[in-house]
Amino acid sequence: MKNFWDRIDGVYTINMDYRPDRWDQLVKETSGMIPEGKLRRVSGVVGVDLPGYGEAPWFTARTGERSTKWAGVGGCTLSHRKAIESAKQDGCSYALILEDDAAFHADDGASNLLARFLEHDPGGWGLLYAGFHGMPPFGSLQDREGGYELWKLPGVIAAHAYVVSSQSWDSLLAHLPTERTIWPWLARFRAIDNYYRDHLSHDTGLSVYGLAPSWIYQRPSWSDLGQEQVDYTCLCHAGEKPRSIRSLGGLLCRMTAPLHRMKIELNSFRTLRRARQHGFPGNRKSKDAPED
Repeated sequence: MKNFWDRIDGVYTINMDYRPDRWDQLVKETSGMIPEGKLRRVSGVVGVDLPGYGEAPWFTARTGERSTKWAGVGGCTLSHRKAIESAKQDGCSYALILEDDAAFHADDGASNLLARFLEHDPGGWGLLYAGFHGMPPFGSLQDREGGYELWKLPGVIAAHAYVVSSQSWDSLLAHLPTERTIWPWLARFRAIDNYYRDHLSHDTGLSVYGLAPSWIYQRPSWSDLGQEQVDYTCLCHAGEKPRSIRSLGGLLCRMTAPLHRMKIELNSFRTLRRARQHGFPGNRKSKDAPED
């Protein structure tokens, strides 16, 4: 069986031009692991340079100082599109998309699980996560080795480390925004990781798979999006695995799925309508803040 890195044709890493330190760190840390020539840099999209930034109806007095954060989220979303387009243009069969704050836990079977999945590719999938955040959802166990398990999942939150396939390029790109549509898309879906979790499978019919616990995580660092220090490890439930969809809780999850789907769709259209009328939301006021 080919190992994981032999099956991956390219590792596309999103990195802002003004953060060469992050690129240098990733190159150093993955030297000897990622084969030479497969680690490829994707220049990140600068959100404040996008057409329509700072203009109504999406940016208003209501948005205020949070405008740059929305721009960052928009740039991040288009950077992922750019990475997927690059993999498609390069003729990859499989590509690993990374953000430049990605770091690796001990392998302990993780890469073997991913390699076996790709060797016996079931088709019909959109994303294969090597790491994600938050409480693991209900799912179906597919395989296990060492300290890791591979699950089929409805969707998870994160976009820092996932594999995409040539079979799904077109479906993914058809549902991701362009520079022309980025602002209304963000008004509805909020961020690319939210879209991947809540809408991708529903919109495309593609399945989602993921490793648990995470093999690739996001190191604590300065966020260019939020302009603040962030630590996503606090959102990871260390050692926790997804829960079986066949369990009692899984049965309840399936029974309430239509209502959950309706809630997601209603919320997305509501946020779009509000943004059209009033602009993107700004920072929430502290309860202790004085009234205007």
